Amino acid sequence: MTLVEPKSNQLTQLPLSIQEIAAEQQAARQKPGLSTTLDNDSIAIRIILLCSAGAWNIWAGISTPFCYLSHPLVGSAAVKMIASGELWNIFPELIVLFAALGLATVFGIALGDHGALLGG
Repeated sequence: MTLVEPKSNQLTQLPLSIQEIAAEQQAARQKPGLSTTLDNDSIAIRIILLCSAGAWNIWAGISTPFCYLSHPLVGSAAVKMIASGELWNIFPELIVLFAALGLATVFGIALGDHGALLGG
């Protein structure tokens, strides 16, 4: 067995000071698509999603559980199915479900980009 020695120039590429680290972090923040701050749109989307989930849970508590299930009920049922082993009985159906969801995701992303795969 041979050991690989690190090249000497690999050690000199490490940042040597806090100023260099800060400069690299600032350069990384300025790259497009790597935003670390929340803008107003993303905050609004998060608030809307949170309010929607809360409204769903409130409505699920008022209406019949046949139509609307609350998130805690679904979570507790999932835990019970996993603990009892009932989930393994429907495992073949779950494989088909996840395969269909995967295909739908792939084709949805490809066709959602204005038909990029179709030359659009």
